Formats: sequence, structure tokens, C-alpha cells
Amino acid sequence: MNVWVGEGLAAQEVYTLIQLFNPIYSKIDSDHDPSNRYVLILGLLVFMLALLGIASRPMGSLACVWPANAFLLGAMIRQPLLRTPRAWLVACVSMVLADLITSSPFLIATVLSVGNLVGVYAALYVLERLPQKAHEWDQRHGVLLMIFAALVASMSAGFVGLFAYPLLFDGTAVKGYIFWSVTEFVNFIAFLPVVLSAPVFGQLWKQLKRPRRITLRSSQWMPAVLVFLLCTVTLFLEGPAKLILPIIALLWCAFSYTVFSTALLTLFFCFWTLVTLALGLDNAAGEASNWNTLMSWRVGISLIALVPIIVACYNSARKEEMESLKWSALHDALTGALNRKGLEEYHQSLAHSRSNYPLGLLMLDLDHFKSVNDQYGHSAGDKVLKAFVKNMQSHLRQEDVVARLGGEEFIVLLPQCSESAVAEIAQRIKESLRAETITLDDDQVIQVTVSIGCAYSIKGEESLSSLLCNADQALYVAKDAGRNQVVSFEASNQ
Repeated sequence: MNVWVGEGLAAQEVYTLIQLFNPIYSKIDSDHDPSNRYVLILGLLVFMLALLGIASRPMGSLACVWPANAFLLGAMIRQPLLRTPRAWLVACVSMVLADLITSSPFLIATVLSVGNLVGVYAALYVLERLPQKAHEWDQRHGVLLMIFAALVASMSAGFVGLFAYPLLFDGTAVKGYIFWSVTEFVNFIAFLPVVLSAPVFGQLWKQLKRPRRITLRSSQWMPAVLVFLLCTVTLFLEGPAKLILPIIALLWCAFSYTVFSTALLTLFFCFWTLVTLALGLDNAAGEASNWNTLMSWRVGISLIALVPIIVACYNSARKEEMESLKWSALHDALTGALNRKGLEEYHQSLAHSRSNYPLGLLMLDLDHFKSVNDQYGHSAGDKVLKAFVKNMQSHLRQEDVVARLGGEEFIVLLPQCSESAVAEIAQRIKESLRAETITLDDDQVIQVTVSIGCAYSIKGEESLSSLLCNADQALYVAKDAGRNQVVSFEASNQ
């Protein structure tokens, strides 16, 4: 929360502030603690966002948008390493410096910057004492935590307005509290969801570097285009339609996009509406009327912005639940391998996506696995099964899949693989498992072996049941030959 007051820049004040800043950044630069890098980045981003907020405020008025506080709160929620006295000091100095270089007096800039931190600190103080952690906000209960944090932060920051508003605007303390609280609330609602839902930079960079062909369907870009179109239309509207019209497109975005994408588009709506509102009120007559109208509009903007965010969060949670249920229906709970139904669906997907492709299948059975359960217990048997699946997957390609048919019997499906490569993979799995030792919970070490039957289809014309039958016959021969063997179906018929 900042105000454009004062004329001229006191060089001595800036010099004093820089002198205060230098030891902080020198310490950060010379220390190898990763948290210090976060503090440095935090200070630079707060400074830039403070300048953005200052650029949005008309002369003699508060900023139309002020993203620095919401960013600071979101960053400290997501990265606990930032919750240090040094980070608070760097954030405060960054805000003060941004004000000083835009001609605000040193004392007022300092008081208002400290006031900015009051709301952020109050929200963090409350969130840290709640049983549900705020970083899980993207779930259904989490969006309520985000709203609660915005309320606590804005109402706490309102106490600054009790003193600052009468001092700077010759208004009443009550108006000052309302002005500060409402303005802060709409800023938190607009910017906080973007910060909290933003992807981790490292993961985002990996996705961007990954070569892929991007094709956008109309269903993917139309919701975003409609947001920009309807926001433009609001320039020619007056009254409630200015707020209500874009919500149609924002709700479409909430059902079509991720929480982060929806939050970005909602932020655009808030920024657009706040700026156009401020420009329109500048030309309106009646100071009291302007104040009441501004408060009403800002409350309306914040409430409208909540709708697509809430819908997007609930939709995201519903999709995660559906994905979890689908995964459980197609996978083995113990090992994470596909179950019989998952194997059949994967085979069907191969048949639909490709034609005349070679397909290899391995049927694997752990030798004397019942004795492991009998001698060491079922928990040891479970550990052996999980270790076996992990061992197998280390020898497979991305398109190869492992499935558990039941007990100690597994299937490996190898699409687009030559017959010699199928046998080679089977041999590698067998030798690798024989060489591996498995340490149980009581520190006992055991070794297991596996028998493998191989089946192969040159053009993928055989059904899955036919391949399973062939591999099962080969597996029977491998067991009959003394176990710990790899036998192909052709060899079993010779």
C-alpha cells in the first residue's frame, strides 16, 4: 500500500539506504547458503513489483494494483527458508528504495513499507498455527485457506490506514481502515493464486527444453481469447455489466485450464478492471461519491475474481481424484505395475495406434517364492516383489510395460522390439536379479532367481491371450529345466 507524495529525491536518504543494503547483499554474495540466494532474488522481485505498483497509482492517490505484498506472502508460504529476519529486512528495504527513487519522502516511504509487511506477517503467523498447511492450497480445502490468508493480511494491513489515511489524505480513521483493507484484499485475491499455483521454475524449464510438436485446438485457445475479447468490450459498458460479462469466459477457463493458467487470466481481468476503473473515476465528479464507488467496485472485483479460482481448484481436485481412481483400477497396489485389466488396455491401445508392428512378451515367475513367504514372512515377500519390479524396469525402455498377473507371476510387454532383443532383455533381467541381494527389515540378506518364458509376434497379429498362452508354455519348459532359465516359445516346441 503506497501513496505518491512529496517532491524531489533526497540523495542523502538514498545513500543511507544503500549503505544499509550493501552489508546485506555482501553477506548474501559471499555465503554459499542456498537460502541467501533466495533472499537476494526475493529482494529484487519485490523491488520490481513495487515499482510496478507505483507506476499504477495516479498522482495523490493509492496504487491501483500493488502486487509486492501478495508475492511476498506467496513466496514465504512456498519457501519456508525465506522466513528469516534477513529476508524481512531485504523486502522492507526493497520497498523503501522503490519509493525513494520515485520521489517519496524517506519517512513516509519507510512507514508505508513497514505497513506493507504487517499484513504479510499477520497472515503467515496465523497460517503457521493452523493444522492444515497452506502450501496444499490447491486442494478443495486449500483455496479456503488462501481466502482466509487474504482476509487476515488485508484486515491487519487496514490498521495502518487508521493512522496513514488521516495523515496523508485528511480523511477519517474509519475510512482509512476500510480503504486499506479493501484495496489490500483485492490485490491479494488477484496476485496470491498466481504465486501459489506457479510451477517450479526447474520443472517448467525442463518442459520448455523438451522438444515436442505443439498443436492447439480451438477448445484450448478459445477460452483465453474470449477473456481478452470480453474485457475489451467492457471499455464500452457502464455499471455491473463491466464486472459480470468477463466472468463467463473466466468460468470457461476454470473448466478448461490448470489452476495456474486460470489464475493468470483472472489476474489480467483484475488488473484491467482496476486500471480502467481508476482512469474512469479520475474524470468523475464528487469526491465522496468517488470514494464509495471505488470501494464498492473493488469489493466486487475481488469477489468476482474468487469465482473462477474456486471453480478451478475444485475442478483440479476432481481431476486428481479421477486420475487416482483410474490409476488404482489399472495398477497393482503393491508394486505399481499394471494389473490384468491395465495390460489388456495397453495392448488394445497398441493395436489401435500401430499396425504390423513386432511385439514381444515375457512371462516371469519368481523361483520358489512360496518358501520366501514361509521362511521370512509375507512382509519380506512383498519387499522382494517390489525390488523385482524395480529391477525389471531398470532394463526396459519407456514404451515397455510391466504387469502383475497375480502372486509372483509378471508380464513384460515389449512393442517394436526384435526377437533377438526380446531374448537379450530377458537374459539381462535374469542375470541382474540373480546378482542382486535384497536386504530385509531385520537386515537379513536374501537372493532370488526368476524363470522366464518368451513369446514373439512378428506383425503383432496374435491376440494377447494367444501370446500369454505361448509364453506360459515356454515358462513351463524353463521351470521343468531347473528354473532360473530363459526359454522362447519356438525353443519349447523343438
